[in-house]
Amino acid sequence: MIRDGFVQVDGENQRSSYKLTGGETISLHIEETRNEQDHLIPESIPLDIIYEDEAIIGINKPAGLVVHPGVGNKSGTLVNGLIYHFQTLSTLNGELRPGIVHRLDKDTSGVMIIAKTDTAHADLSKQFEKKTVQKKYMGITWGLWQEKGGRIETNLLRK
Repeated sequence: MIRDGFVQVDGENQRSSYKLTGGETISLHIEETRNEQDHLIPESIPLDIIYEDEAIIGINKPAGLVVHPGVGNKSGTLVNGLIYHFQTLSTLNGELRPGIVHRLDKDTSGVMIIAKTDTAHADLSKQFEKKTVQKKYMGITWGLWQEKGGRIETNLLRK
């Protein structure tokens, strides 16, 4: 990098053998590189929008839909659909997760709140962090049950 002129001392190119004496300003010039895998491609993925205003979008995410691109899921995600359908989404969670405040697992269906603005994103993130967001989960079971109905209140465990 020094040889290629990307490192300067007090605004001047120096050899790699240059010895610092203290008090100098070191500048490092790095060109932003972007992997092809980091580029989001808008895709016409149908979205079940259940609510929308100027700040947020409520989407009914179906089971089987991955929320954001990652290893093994470069396309066909909710994010690919969001950037196709919406011009403006919050960027607080980075370019690869526009508008994404929280997530649901691929095989989980449910409502997701998407932030259009950075202000809405920050506010929603605080609510999730403080656990003031109310979440309800419903599961389908099979087998023989003694009771015809009821309510189970417990923590969910990962396996």
